[in-house]
Order: sequence, then structure tokens, then C-alpha cells
Amino acid sequence: MSKFLMVAVVAGALGFALPARAETECGTHTYKVASDIYQQLDKVLKSAGCASMPQCATVAKVNTVVKNMVKFWNWAAQNSWAKIGPRRLDFNTALTGRIVSTGGRLFVSAHPAIKDTVKITIQEIDGKGKTGVAICKTARGGKVIKVANVMFNPNDKAKGNKRERKEVLVNGARSHVISVHFDGKSVGNTLQYTLHAAPQ
Repeated sequence: MSKFLMVAVVAGALGFALPARAETECGTHTYKVASDIYQQLDKVLKSAGCASMPQCATVAKVNTVVKNMVKFWNWAAQNSWAKIGPRRLDFNTALTGRIVSTGGRLFVSAHPAIKDTVKITIQEIDGKGKTGVAICKTARGGKVIKVANVMFNPNDKAKGNKRERKEVLVNGARSHVISVHFDGKSVGNTLQYTLHAAPQ
């Protein structure tokens, strides 16, 4: 029996709660969502006459690809992704949300980033919920890479600050699907936030 498993068994027998993992992962459904996006992207790019998003020759072509990928997202969210419930990460758009207790939320971009750097800004609005956030990027082929892990309200001092702000630069973002996974780690508390992803 491993040391961790032995501790878990003893803690369970004595009624102690094991501490929540400090690290937050990219989200169990990130791979599926990103894989479906890349599969659809190939069809949309071919229809628009682009070899890849960065190689779309005109702004109009880029806008056409983006519009069609958003349409696909809306369809998939109501059909093939209905049970896993990801949210769309729109670039240059402020998104708001609320993590309750040990709940979570996965945001994924509807198409790969066109710029090489994407700045992720998460602003706490209210609440004291300890929440881990993983910022990730997924390459064509399905390789999911965790870029950074940040934590809100990890201690009493942080809980007293209702305006925590975290900023992460995702470098090498071009042609990658960007995702942000919120993972609540405290029972009975909440975290309200805004999320903003800005290509640089």
C-alpha cells in the first residue's frame, strides 16, 4: 500500500478530510472539445480557402472562419457537448461567472488563437471560495499543455481581499485552442469572477 493511500485510509477511518490538491488540471473534457474543434476547423478552412487560420489572406476570410466556428460551437454545446457543458471563451470579451462550493467551469476557445500571445486576466468580483484555475493550450493532434496554475483565496488574508486579480501570458498560443478551467476547492463558499482573454 502506498504512503498516500495509507494516509487516506487512516484519515477516512478517523473522519479527517484530506486537503484539496493545490494544482488544478486542464479539465477532463478539454481534449474532446479541442479535438472536435480541430476536426470541424479543417472543413471550415477548406470552405474559406485558407490553409490555416493565420494564413487566411483577408480579414473577411478570417471573420468567415470565426463565424462558422462559433456556429459549430453553438450546435455542439446543445448536442454532442450537452452533458459536459463547456463555455465558449470568446477573445476580447469580458465573461462573468460564479463557482459554487466544489463546482467547476471549463472555458474553451471556439477556434485556435491567431496571435502568438494571449493574455488571460481573471478578476475576482466577490466571494471567499478557494478556487484553482488552470490556463492551458491544446495543439492540433490533441496535446494539452498546462501553461499556468493560479489560486484564488488560498488563505485567510487572501479571502479578505475581494479584488484578487491574476494575469497570465500564454506564449506560443498561435494555432492552439486556449482553455481555462476553474476548480472550486472549498465547501460552502463561492467565487464570482470576470474572465478576459486578449490576443496580443
